[in-house]
Amino acid sequence: MTNPAPGGGVSMPQLFQVRYPAPSIATLTPQNAITGAAPTVVTVTGTGFFPVSQITFNNAASATTYVSSTQLRATLTAPQLAVAGSIAVRVVNPMPGGGTSAPVSFDVNNPTPTIATVVPAKAIYVTSSDTVITINGSGFLPASQARANGSNLLTTYVSATQLTATVPGTAFSSPGTVAITVVNAAPGGGTSNTVNLTIGCDPTGVEVALAALNAPVTLATNFKVAATPKQSRFANAGACPMSVDTATNQPYRAVVVQNTSGAAATLASWAVCTLVRDAGGNAVSGSDALLTHYRGGKVPATNFEREVCTPVVSEGYNGAGAYDSPEANECGWCPGLTKANGGGISLGVCEKAVVFMQPYDAASTVLTPPLTMKVSLQ
Repeated sequence: MTNPAPGGGVSMPQLFQVRYPAPSIATLTPQNAITGAAPTVVTVTGTGFFPVSQITFNNAASATTYVSSTQLRATLTAPQLAVAGSIAVRVVNPMPGGGTSAPVSFDVNNPTPTIATVVPAKAIYVTSSDTVITINGSGFLPASQARANGSNLLTTYVSATQLTATVPGTAFSSPGTVAITVVNAAPGGGTSNTVNLTIGCDPTGVEVALAALNAPVTLATNFKVAATPKQSRFANAGACPMSVDTATNQPYRAVVVQNTSGAAATLASWAVCTLVRDAGGNAVSGSDALLTHYRGGKVPATNFEREVCTPVVSEGYNGAGAYDSPEANECGWCPGLTKANGGGISLGVCEKAVVFMQPYDAASTVLTPPLTMKVSLQ
């Protein structure tokens, strides 16, 4: 300030200071990213911004672009986005005045995983041993956890698109499915879609898979086909073990069956027989055969193996024990082993058995060989 003469003069100077305001953040765009994302530009909207304003991420200064007094931009780097968590975003204005804004969180979230395919290292059957599976998809992390029916599996991270895991054999106790999922932990994260592993019965050597009760399967016996293999005929009908007549060879039909119904059931088998009458109504020929079962999926190849049948050898109503066919059609020598007559055998889940039938005499025109047979679960 100056006063005029006479006297007067100039006062001592006093400083008027222009200060930067303290900045304030209103919003971040975007507000989050997925773990492992590429470098991401973050737009900070607020007030009190200047060309000299500085954005910091977790207190580390970042190259900042001034857009306007209400907007700044800076880039989060790939290393900063590599680990899940929260990043504190601040704006700093220099002195004089200035200061640091209150922090606003930018969230780095784990992705929700997605399964595309699940590929087992081998076919999976009931009672299979521990099995390694390859899980293909997206959003996988080193800490991703594979699960089978909700239980954690030993999991190995291969890449962001592939995991491997070991499913224990205890998961394969019965036919059906095993639900495979992948879980990523918070923040973000979540549980993937479900992909099912199908668990079936080992079909090796099986000719007929029996999947339902009371659904008989009809099979040709081929007893009249010259190429049909032959073995010694059973000496008699009756309880097993049963000896064979080594002097008499007859064709045979051996069928390996398997219970794929998912529950224990009774294996039944029988001949479909035909009785022929003359014009006067007198029987002139009728089917005659012998029928038995063997446990396991191996067709008996020797006479000793033939003798170890179960539980009986049937030759129809006229044979020992009167184990007759439900389709005997008046033939007294028509064999059947069923739940109703007590000749069927119980098969566990996926258990195999052999149904074995021979004609009494394939060349006979009186005691004729049945043309078809049936197998079923009951």
